[in-house]
Amino acid sequence: MWRLILTLVGTLVLAGCATAGDSSAAGADRQPTARGPSPQHPAHAVGAALAYLAHGHPEAYVLDGYTDLRLPPLGPISDESANRSRARAAGCAAPNQPFPAADRAAIQAAFAERALHIVDDPAAVLSKLGTTGALLLGAVRTDLHGQRGTVTVLRCGPPARKVPVDVQWDGHAWRALATG
Repeated sequence: MWRLILTLVGTLVLAGCATAGDSSAAGADRQPTARGPSPQHPAHAVGAALAYLAHGHPEAYVLDGYTDLRLPPLGPISDESANRSRARAAGCAAPNQPFPAADRAAIQAAFAERALHIVDDPAAVLSKLGTTGALLLGAVRTDLHGQRGTVTVLRCGPPARKVPVDVQWDGHAWRALATG
């Protein structure tokens, strides 16, 4: 009888040690906490879609958080540069809530060697862009089902528009699929 009790106590102690060692690397939702989200996390899919749309631009600006398309302003737009940049920015709403730090890092990682700036004010960015060839993008939403899905991206340029980007999980990372 005492051997059975000793065996049960030993098994529980070992199971407790294994669980304690595992909990330092993962949170309650089983996502890594110290190193950011796992590669299959939706933030990586967002990063892949944003990087895909910005492929021809050496520098990109991304709105910090999910955003949506605004209706363009009514009335004529003068040739003054301040009015033009405000009109261009009118199509891009400022995000409601910033990305968590881990999501921001995942998005930034998708841009590899290119310059990426995460910003919260589209009007300020568009007034600075001018003819630099940079691009302002925003993430609208993700619709992921298993290993495939769509990330809707807001391209804040004349005119602002939503662009769906199909993404696929290849077992290691999210990849944007070429769209026709």
